[in-house]
Amino acid sequence: MTPQDAVAIAQRCRLIARFALLAPAILLCSPPANAQTAARVTGSVDDSVRVVLADSVHPLARPEFAGERVTSDLAMDRMILLLDAGPEADAEMRATIDRLHTPGSPDFHHWLTPDEFGARFGANPEDIRAVREWLGARGFRIDSVARGGRVILFSGTVRQVEEAFQTEMRHFAVRGEDHIANARAISIPAALAPAVKGVVSLDNFFSEPLAKPSYVSSGQNGVTPGDFASIYDLAPLYKAGFNGSGQRIGLIERSDFNPSDYANYRIVFGLPPTQPNVIFSGPDPGFPVGTDASDYFEAEWDPQQAGGVAPGAIIDVIISGSTLTTDGVRLSALYAVEQNQDSVLSMSFAKCEQDYTAAQNAFILLLWAQASAQGISAVVSTGDTGAAQCDSNDPPDSLATHGLAINGLGSTPWNTSVGGSEFDESAAGSNSVFWNATNGPDYTSVRGYIPEMVWNESCNGTVPNSPCPGTTDLGAGGGGASVLYSKPPWQMLAIPGIPQDGVRDVPDISLSAASHDNYEFCFNGSCQNTSSPTLQGAAGVSFGVPSFAGIMAIIDQKMGGRQGLANYALYAIAATESFANCNSSSRTNPAVPPSSQCPFNDITVGNNSVPGLTGYTAGVGYDLASGWAR
Repeated sequence: MTPQDAVAIAQRCRLIARFALLAPAILLCSPPANAQTAARVTGSVDDSVRVVLADSVHPLARPEFAGERVTSDLAMDRMILLLDAGPEADAEMRATIDRLHTPGSPDFHHWLTPDEFGARFGANPEDIRAVREWLGARGFRIDSVARGGRVILFSGTVRQVEEAFQTEMRHFAVRGEDHIANARAISIPAALAPAVKGVVSLDNFFSEPLAKPSYVSSGQNGVTPGDFASIYDLAPLYKAGFNGSGQRIGLIERSDFNPSDYANYRIVFGLPPTQPNVIFSGPDPGFPVGTDASDYFEAEWDPQQAGGVAPGAIIDVIISGSTLTTDGVRLSALYAVEQNQDSVLSMSFAKCEQDYTAAQNAFILLLWAQASAQGISAVVSTGDTGAAQCDSNDPPDSLATHGLAINGLGSTPWNTSVGGSEFDESAAGSNSVFWNATNGPDYTSVRGYIPEMVWNESCNGTVPNSPCPGTTDLGAGGGGASVLYSKPPWQMLAIPGIPQDGVRDVPDISLSAASHDNYEFCFNGSCQNTSSPTLQGAAGVSFGVPSFAGIMAIIDQKMGGRQGLANYALYAIAATESFANCNSSSRTNPAVPPSSQCPFNDITVGNNSVPGLTGYTAGVGYDLASGWAR
């Protein structure tokens, strides 16, 4: 199929049509010959001669929060040790990923396998052997060595960790929660230091799921799969047979879920009857208990939303339970990249860059780089607390106090960062302009396109006449500038709005996340009666992430294969756009959608400031509140 055919079929599906124009036929070629990484362990390993690893204590494991020592015989299972292949390997890895995504390059779309990635950019086998032997000599069990050649999973006890790494594992009381972390910087034998980035799994300051809704009965403006398809121009693609068929979407989770809710969701909304693949990396963690079941909420609606947007796609729910100090999200993501069966990965978890150690940030950077080299599109949330991603919104009882920050799981140069938008019915003066008064048989009620603004439903309950008295809500789409990563080449294009700040900026794109037009889904048996279901409504960027993953699966089907990191195409598309008439505020009638020549519906209204912190304001072109809008 030619690019011209793609444009004709896509019609108003502008973004997907532009992918066709930027991705010519895949060139069948051989990658450059494998270059074995030179060994970095060159001397004998002497445990008495040590090197302290910098930035190996979690930023929140501070002396003023410290409590008792952790019981020494507790198991520390499936810990992650990150290997270092050296700056030359890292530089070649970056150059290779660029070539794999550059039309006209002899390597364009010739994706690597995990084994090829390991052979070219992994640690030298002799270095891996030396590290494994040292861990074994210290009494640890080696669980596995990743095919990508940069990760060793190992298990032991608290006592073994303290003795091997010469540290102390202590309890820390932080923000009303009990945590475990190493209290002192770790050390390793000096001979091994050139081959070791660090140990990722020495604390349980884990990432947070974004699934923290207040469940309410659905209203007439709840967003259903049919509504989403109408608003975001997917209906013509469905009609042409492009619905994600043959593609696989991997959802990163750390809780089991109820498959019957997924099955009932598809019956209620008239979707093809399928079931997701449930894949456990490690023991089944079951369902969370207690008052905070956010992991369960996340695992419930992610597959429903991804499958609702791409109803023909195969949904893989990849589940890993957290161990004492290893976040299950990291284990699920590592498994997904290593297995390499999904063309798109979706992660709706968050933790700010500043709340990770150097090894933890390096691990997620490497993981998404390997995914990009393998042609996997990694889609990650910006978070739900506006420009204040180091602040928690659970419970929502304080102002933002930790400054500007973004989600460290989604700020790398190798993932697409999805932020939050909000339908702006007020732009046309009336809700009825965009929504019918009653639902159709598939619960669809939208009339079509709706203009959008930045999602911001934050509220300061400490001010007089506040609509949220007694509490403070930080709910808003994340966005801002990275404190870790320099600006990637695709973000250096001459495009209006991109900050000249020299660093990676997020988000890349935004989709609806506001609660006033909730997403509809089935939860905990609420749709058991499929002829009269009790639909639940919830919101947040947690819905936009699997939604964009579904869109990427449709793009992969349309283009005949994996597209890798979407940002290469997203920013190239934006460089061809004239933004003058591509937003609702620039048009006489904002209820009319932008011209078909506008691949993005530019958001120019709103901001992601939250109580206690001034964030970023939307503007023409790119901005740190909405990215490229939608």
